[in-house]
Amino acid sequence: MIPKYKSKAQAQVFLSATPVIFTVGLTLVLILLLPLDPPSEIKELENTEVEVGSTTVLKCSSTGNPRPVYSWSYYQDANVYVKNEDGVSLLHIRHASANNNGSYTCKASNSFGNVSKTVVVTVKGKVNIMHYSR
Repeated sequence: MIPKYKSKAQAQVFLSATPVIFTVGLTLVLILLLPLDPPSEIKELENTEVEVGSTTVLKCSSTGNPRPVYSWSYYQDANVYVKNEDGVSLLHIRHASANNNGSYTCKASNSFGNVSKTVVVTVKGKVNIMHYSR
């Protein structure tokens, strides 16, 4: 409550001498320092047999900090695609054919190194060969 003063000068002296209390907001930042590591040995990627016309998925996973980035080497064909999700890389082969026989290499890389693993996909079963006549 501000008291009544006889003049403006008395009121100004009172207001300028009144202490002001500030509330200071405090932000606490917690920084976790995790060890920096190259990618670990690739897990879950194994040689695979698949029937002609079937679908199979090759799964490549590794750990490291920062999180590894994946790349694949294989014979490129229209029925093969790669999807990376949740720290793993999945190579899908749909409607497998003789073209999908062979080696598939997954490479996991980060700024501290890389690791790779090669497996073999074998397509089994009778392959239908279509002959066209003109």
